[in-house]
Amino acid sequence: MIARYATLYPDVRLEVAVEDAVVDIIEQGFDAGVRYGGTIPEDMIAVPLCPDLRWVTVASPAYLASAPPLRGPADLHQHRCIGIRMGSGKIYHWELERGEEKVFLDTDWSVIVNETVLSIEIAERDGGISYNLESRAAVQIANGSLVKVLPEWASMGPPLFIYYPSRRQLPEALRALIRLIQGQKPDQNVTGE
Repeated sequence: MIARYATLYPDVRLEVAVEDAVVDIIEQGFDAGVRYGGTIPEDMIAVPLCPDLRWVTVASPAYLASAPPLRGPADLHQHRCIGIRMGSGKIYHWELERGEEKVFLDTDWSVIVNETVLSIEIAERDGGISYNLESRAAVQIANGSLVKVLPEWASMGPPLFIYYPSRRQLPEALRALIRLIQGQKPDQNVTGE
């Protein structure tokens, strides 16, 4: 989406900052931010960027071949699980669902990282089981370097949102980006930052 936006609006100066920490966009001077649903400050306007997100557990076939059998989420405590430390400093507890059943996994993480790509790479290299967005591991699942672990246990979560302050004039460049995200016809002659 950013590449398409840059092509459509070459006169707009766009700055993208990727931070794992929770950032106050007003204090930091940003026009907008992107966060998962449920983490957006209440006084902001939020526009979804995608449908709800599916979270899955994945591991390499070699890891699974040499590890204890997995029949359900309770068996994950016997495995090398890769934890994710969020930008808030907290470790994300895995949420697994099957129909109406819900399990929140908190275990002795064998490795803790603060970056999804690293978590996936560790899992690909037989380092354990990773929990992440299915779309982030789609290439690895398709090429067989990772397989879904307990595939019937996945979790749906809120989508990513672009959000911005409701108390100020919306810059034309940001309005054009939101229109593009929503699949609307691009604005013409947008300039600015």
